[in-house]
Amino acid sequence: MCPKTLSKADSKKLKALGVALRGMRKARGLNQKDMGKLIGVRRETYGKSENGKRELTVLEFLAIRNAFGEDPFERAALLRDKTAEAPRPETRRKRRRGTKAVMPNWPRRLGAYKRGLVTLRENFELERYSALGRRWNAVNSTVFNGAALAACIRLLTMQYDLPFATPPGAVDWALLISFGATLALLPSQLSFLTKFAIWYRGHATA
Repeated sequence: MCPKTLSKADSKKLKALGVALRGMRKARGLNQKDMGKLIGVRRETYGKSENGKRELTVLEFLAIRNAFGEDPFERAALLRDKTAEAPRPETRRKRRRGTKAVMPNWPRRLGAYKRGLVTLRENFELERYSALGRRWNAVNSTVFNGAALAACIRLLTMQYDLPFATPPGAVDWALLISFGATLALLPSQLSFLTKFAIWYRGHATA
């Protein structure tokens, strides 16, 4: 089907499919030539599918799903849903004369910014990581945040000499374990943030 004959909605679906295919390919360390061999087409032909200019045939779809154990159309639909849920930028309302001062809307802006950041991270993980990789990132992030929070609380109790600040034994195991876990997981967290920043910069300049 020629891209010029596609409706706007179909064009968005095709582009989302291309993003999903690119994410599945990169998550497995493959290049476009490898994908072309997998589905039986040339590299240039497969590249058009990643660029949202060509639809997959039924046989190509089945070859990808059987090889990767993942449905590219389901992944594309998930990407479209996450993009649709992203908050729209708010416009500054003009204040009319004679009206009372309104409450500052920075809490709403902060909430919208947080939701947008979460959506960007989910889109980044969907494009760059497999399902197993996304689960590992979630566990890694949860353990790191918990260990860092536990270490900070322990240090604060020691700083202000609270009644339960004294460790039960010669070694403060709570502080040692939480601080050690934080240091052990810090490199992976910094690596993830670096990859996310590079991905975001590439999408922002695209």
